[in-house]
Amino acid sequence: MKKILYAIIFLSATTAFPQGKTFEKVKAGVSRVRAEAHLTFLAADEMRGRDTGSPEIAIAANYIEAFYKMYGLRKPAGTNSYFQEVGLQKTLPPKTVDVTLGSDVFKFKTDLLLRGGKSFSSDADFVFVGYGLADDFSKTNVKGKIVVTYSGTDASTPGSKLFRVDSPAKYKLVKDNGGLALIEIINFKDVPWEALVNYMAGSRTSLTGGAGRPK
Repeated sequence: MKKILYAIIFLSATTAFPQGKTFEKVKAGVSRVRAEAHLTFLAADEMRGRDTGSPEIAIAANYIEAFYKMYGLRKPAGTNSYFQEVGLQKTLPPKTVDVTLGSDVFKFKTDLLLRGGKSFSSDADFVFVGYGLADDFSKTNVKGKIVVTYSGTDASTPGSKLFRVDSPAKYKLVKDNGGLALIEIINFKDVPWEALVNYMAGSRTSLTGGAGRPK
């Protein structure tokens, strides 16, 4: 957040005062050597990408704060700090997720991924309801069963809509109709399975109390 704030202030200073003494002062204070020095530090391998909530992002924030003080930037009105406190929570991936269907056992990361939910073990029946639209649920009794659907609303559903809109809507239908869990069959032609594993099977940081994975 502090890095973004620094960039916004810098851009505002160079665009809002195109002429006069202020522009000349800003111009004199910016050079290739100084810019490369900041970037070399902030983008160093030792900073490990400055992941949200990590010690490295705190180091980057303190580094930028030091230059705020050096340049004499005023602190936000009514505060005594350049920082704004934001509550974060980290969600860790499960150690194992197994789904058994007859003699077949599907393994976490190799065959399946977990979007969210509480830990549970069940020997309930599976029921398939197509794409899992509201009309599909009206025709099938899913109470006490594990619901299986195709991902999206049709074969052309983009991945961004699938995860952001369609999956949460289906999960709600499962809960509203008494189902135990939702399993979606994903078939992306242009997204490798390995990419989905990297996207969905790692730890995640989100705002405390914000919208996250289904619970």
